[in-house]
Amino acid sequence: MYHLLSLMGTELIISGMKPEMTQNSINMKKFSNISIAFYSSVKEVLNIIGK
Repeated sequence: MYHLLSLMGTELIISGMKPEMTQNSINMKKFSNISIAFYSSVKEVLNIIGK
């Protein structure tokens, strides 16, 4: 999904994950060479992107 969205010029943002799950996802080797933004809530994402 990341690569498909990247080809379309968009950024993948994942929200609603617990901090432990996020850390485990970041530490996995299959995610080590891509940039995905993780946030704890949709409200936090909207504040970050300015909506």
